[in-house]
Amino acid sequence: MAHPNIIRRKKFFYPIGNTPAVCLNENMPPESPANILLLGCGDPRNILFTLYLTEQSFNSKLDFTCCDVEPAVLSRNVLLFTLLADDTFEKNKERVWNIFYHFYLDQLSLQLLQSQCKRLLEFSKDIGVWNKSPYAKYLRMCTEDTLAQLNLHWQLYLNYKGSKKSFDKQIADIIKSSPMADSNSKNTTGARSAGPLWMYAQMSTALHFEHFWKHGVTYSDPKAIAAATLPNPAFACASGENIFIVHYGSDPLLGFHLAPALKSALSGGMMEEDGFDHLTAVVKNQFYSWSNAFRSAIASGLVMIRSHVGGALSFCGGLHHRSLTESCYCGHYTAQWSANPLILDGDYENTSTASCAPLLFDVIDTSNLCDHVGLLNILIASAPLISRSPFATIVTEMLISNGKNPYEAFTSILHGDISTISLLLDLVPQTFLSGFATNSNIHEIIGYQLGQKEAQFHERLAWKIASLGESKNTPDSEQKQQSLVFDHQQLAEFLFRIYLKMFVNEDVTALFRDINLMSLQSSGIVHYTRQTFAGLLRLVKSNSTQTDWKKLMGSFLCLVEQDRTLLTGTNNYQDLCLRLHISGVHSVIPLLSDPTEAFIVPGEKKGSVFEKWSIIPSTVFIALEVPREKLKALTDMDINELKTPTLHCEILTIYGHNFFSSIQTAFGELSMSGPGDSEDTNIILAEDSKGWAGTAPLFAFFEAPAWILLHGPQKVMVSLSIKSMPAYTYLTKILGMELKIFSANLVDRKSVRVSSQPPNITVPKKRDIISGLQTVPRRGGTTVVAGFNESAESISTLAIKVDVIDAKEKTALAGGAAVTVRQVSAYTMAITFAGFKKELIFPYPINGSQNKLRIARKSSYVEVIVPPAGGPSTPGGFSLNRFPIMLYNGTSPTPWNIHSLRCLNKLPILDTKNSSKWDWFTPHVSLAFSDRERAIRENQPDNTKPAMVNIKDTMLTIFLNVAGTQGPQRKVFGLRDPENGGINTVIFVTGFRLDLAAHTVIADSYILPLNIDIVMRLSHPLSDISRGMVQITVVGDEQKAWSELLPALVERCRDWKHTSKCEYRKKGVPVTYKIDESPLCSCGVGKKVGSEFGKVAEWKPFVKLVTRAAISPLFAISYVEPVGDLGAAMKRTNRCFGCRKEEEDGAKLMTCSRCKVVRYCSATCQKADWKKHKLTCKK
Repeated sequence: MAHPNIIRRKKFFYPIGNTPAVCLNENMPPESPANILLLGCGDPRNILFTLYLTEQSFNSKLDFTCCDVEPAVLSRNVLLFTLLADDTFEKNKERVWNIFYHFYLDQLSLQLLQSQCKRLLEFSKDIGVWNKSPYAKYLRMCTEDTLAQLNLHWQLYLNYKGSKKSFDKQIADIIKSSPMADSNSKNTTGARSAGPLWMYAQMSTALHFEHFWKHGVTYSDPKAIAAATLPNPAFACASGENIFIVHYGSDPLLGFHLAPALKSALSGGMMEEDGFDHLTAVVKNQFYSWSNAFRSAIASGLVMIRSHVGGALSFCGGLHHRSLTESCYCGHYTAQWSANPLILDGDYENTSTASCAPLLFDVIDTSNLCDHVGLLNILIASAPLISRSPFATIVTEMLISNGKNPYEAFTSILHGDISTISLLLDLVPQTFLSGFATNSNIHEIIGYQLGQKEAQFHERLAWKIASLGESKNTPDSEQKQQSLVFDHQQLAEFLFRIYLKMFVNEDVTALFRDINLMSLQSSGIVHYTRQTFAGLLRLVKSNSTQTDWKKLMGSFLCLVEQDRTLLTGTNNYQDLCLRLHISGVHSVIPLLSDPTEAFIVPGEKKGSVFEKWSIIPSTVFIALEVPREKLKALTDMDINELKTPTLHCEILTIYGHNFFSSIQTAFGELSMSGPGDSEDTNIILAEDSKGWAGTAPLFAFFEAPAWILLHGPQKVMVSLSIKSMPAYTYLTKILGMELKIFSANLVDRKSVRVSSQPPNITVPKKRDIISGLQTVPRRGGTTVVAGFNESAESISTLAIKVDVIDAKEKTALAGGAAVTVRQVSAYTMAITFAGFKKELIFPYPINGSQNKLRIARKSSYVEVIVPPAGGPSTPGGFSLNRFPIMLYNGTSPTPWNIHSLRCLNKLPILDTKNSSKWDWFTPHVSLAFSDRERAIRENQPDNTKPAMVNIKDTMLTIFLNVAGTQGPQRKVFGLRDPENGGINTVIFVTGFRLDLAAHTVIADSYILPLNIDIVMRLSHPLSDISRGMVQITVVGDEQKAWSELLPALVERCRDWKHTSKCEYRKKGVPVTYKIDESPLCSCGVGKKVGSEFGKVAEWKPFVKLVTRAAISPLFAISYVEPVGDLGAAMKRTNRCFGCRKEEEDGAKLMTCSRCKVVRYCSATCQKADWKKHKLTCKK
């Protein structure tokens, strides 16, 4: 396994989501169907919300594949889907809510759950029966084992006999061992689900959380609470047992959007409403609306949902294996701590059938798995499964330190420079290239600034294929994959740097340089093994096939051998070489030789475990049986004291001590099949499902080089140990200094078995195929030479050489023809001389302003050398077209870096009657600026400001005027260039909507590009609207940027279809940069203009001339540069935080002395507000 094997005796069950629902296909073209893979899927809120937003749009089919290692998660999900689909849903919807979200049920809700379980058990006898059931039209199983585990949990639900008394005690035990045990602690986590209005939801969400864990229900009616006395089996059973292990932070509100419930705050009233009923009412209505959208989707045949129980990394590996070998037998296990082989025997066997499950995906959402298994593991496992499309997206969510240098915090997670890692993997965070985000996490950052305990914020990133971001906007813009070429020594040094960072936990000197309790604890958090690193190299190798990998690996292994930084580096060397060999990256001589001759001293076959083997393979599998009594020291420990130590296996020989971290563990009884003591003998492990609670021994099995077992075989010792790290020193008192759990001699046939195949896997291992796997499909293309900086920390140059073939052009070049080169798009440089014209497309955005040109006039070639574009503040890259729209492979025009809103009309409308009193609004839209951009905005002249700063300033003007926070409300805006004809674009804003999933606001707008014809025909109506119009000067680069932005703002909310005569197809996007012509195509002009537009008398003459658009703030990138100077933003509100009284001349507001942010008009107001403010006030 790529992730270390960890003892997790203390388990948590996450039955309901802890983050608000998101739209999973927001980066896809609206008309396109999508295959979506959900890793660590959790509850189905994201599926339901996505279907809700796509309902009534373009009837595109969505195929979801859901993977979760906890079978109870999927058993609950499938149970819910079937309840939603049944004809009785409308009558039973309240009970369905209870079943999925309440700890306790009333009698009728329990009866509904039990009757549904009986029905599901009838259909889940085997996968053949299931596929003939009425549910199989939209619910499928990826494996027979998945169905069996779901069947087990439905049986547990049906047969559950737990009493309320015992259930109460289990809940009480969870509370006692959690932060809830502190009576002074208030859980305000739910407020995050209110997005920008989070400050108004703190008290009510805290009250609901406390109520939910006290009563186990979401309603407050005493009679309903009294009736709900029966434990809900759907919470009481998990991991195949009758056990309540629900995570202490679980709260039904967290998966929904709470902002629409905060009506008082939205009307400019008091800070918060009393109680929490207003929250639960809105949340339940959302659930019912989303559920009805699911029912509509299945009725229309527009949804398929597939389930798989297993580990995310294992499942990804299995899908990739299936796509390349056409074998459903994947050669590894479903998850760690399991001996169950992964066999894709669901809908993967026959690729020609209509029901065949997808193997490539348009969207891979990985939930928060990065925090549990590591970002690099996720990217490496997901990369082979992503469709090769500009819209294909891998979504990650993680916690990032909110320190002074967020870029450094993020690169420490990535283990390298962002641009360099992105080039090597051909995957890049979309927002890093764009320099902005349309999704906001400002509320997260503000919350932590105001003193919440964790100095981290959530960051949700969309990773796209880096080489497919070219924005030439033509139907044939699909570019061929370039092959990167590196100097082998430079790349070896860079990879070695990553290697040291990945295994920094082995660098004890680094740990003790900055020793503190937190660093000691974090040293025990290990996400990577040498298998991870080998997978990384395989992915890099597939992107740089022309690099001399033999020399590269020679240099790299030399660096590893010479390193003295990692204390146990030499102990892990054989594991590294093994993993490189298995991955097909590189094979050292001992793994290519006869194992008996692989070492300086010949091996001893006689007397070894291989004595009767006719052929000894280069690698073998070792199974170590650990007697149950040897685990007593661990099982006797309190679960909380044991924590989560990391396991590895060791082989001690007369020549060395080797560690192997990619190990598999399972409890059970072992037997052998086939001829004894030969290479054809297979290990069979009958797994004990009781695990730690049972009596069966523990088996640890792993792969190892055969040759190391042949030297002094009688003295070879095999051990299972805790990985030695400072975080685990507490275990030395029970396991000794070496932290060994159990050791046995290799020739001890009772404790150690050796086989040519892993336990329970008897199909031939097609290692010859596996070793040669291409991680990503490749096509021929231009060779790009990548060069590193002097310290080999980052890629500093990209170079493409162009050979001049034509005889006339050769002569012109040799004759001294002037060669010109210029950047024409984010990725493209154009070369011209004499009659020669050539565009060079690089695999990553570039900074063409710093190009170098090499001209070989005699050899007839030209080489262009450019640096890759950096982050948001660097030139080049997407500064040439900040808002690209893709016309790819026949798809409709789709913004590349602005998320789609699918159905704008479904977003909640904000009542702007009292918007001038919205205290949350000004800070939210003002904090779109990074701290750097804010300084530029306030200190530099307009004509020297970057275009992005000016665009944000223009947007801020629009938002503040529509809200009326700085004067009377204005809803008509004119973009004007005073030196080129005045106003060229009119923007009408009908009002605001909440973009719930993005945690921001939308200005629902209509765009009217002006031309001479419109000005002449509608001079009087234009004169009428000009009286209340806010005119904004937009010139130069900002004017160009608006020409690019307006089409993107239109396309993101489009609910009409482009015609065959669309100007974008002929002229590109935008149609023109001329200020007296429209940058928009004509397809959407006058289409589906809302009634709210026509209600304004002065606007009626323009109904047939406007195009709808959705304007939202463009937020700075919080993982690249500091964001969220709340103090500066709050000063704009000019309103007391308590009574909401506006600041008056001569009566300045006073700032809170603790957080230095919120302000009050008097000490009385501050004292009155303290009960609420203390929840977030920095201490």
